[in-house]
Amino acid sequence: MNARFAALLVGSTLLIQLVAVPPSSRADEVGGNDVRVSDMGPDGSPAYDARHAAVAYNPAGGAYLVVWEGDDTPGDLVEGEMEIFGQIVGSTGSQVGYSDVRISHTGPDGNTAYRARNPAVAFNTVYNQYLVVWEADNPEAGLADNEFEIWGQVVDPLLFPLWGGNFRISSMGPDGNALFDAARPAVAYNPSPD
Repeated sequence: MNARFAALLVGSTLLIQLVAVPPSSRADEVGGNDVRVSDMGPDGSPAYDARHAAVAYNPAGGAYLVVWEGDDTPGDLVEGEMEIFGQIVGSTGSQVGYSDVRISHTGPDGNTAYRARNPAVAFNTVYNQYLVVWEADNPEAGLADNEFEIWGQVVDPLLFPLWGGNFRISSMGPDGNALFDAARPAVAYNPSPD
């Protein structure tokens, strides 16, 4: 309940009244409470994490893309190898399509030295696609371990990759020098670029 205090001075007596004030805006819960979105690693194991989530809404499909930095072991990934994963969530909170889709491909699989982290996501209403961005120390193109740059991937509403694979967005300092980094990306969509 949102409430305010009303104070009134009558003679030398201060009267205080608690007055209920209706909220200026209200968000009603839709669907069940506390919906689980990610399924990293086997249940009951604290060695696998999902963290630093971001979300974008697709108004045409009435669904959300939730992305996060995760530690899971599908394919040749090993415990402690951080990649970016995504899940489509319907307007009622239910998971849609494939579960925990891997979006980033940072370093060789099976190597925990390379990490993808801090994702952000936006939805393009004109082309019906998402752009997911993140920071990673990816050893491609002569980059060194711990040399973080910003990377991206465009995916369709079913999380199939578009435009080929992951692509590099930033170029901080000379390649091969871990003293220069790009971190914590953000992304937005502008439907009217004029």
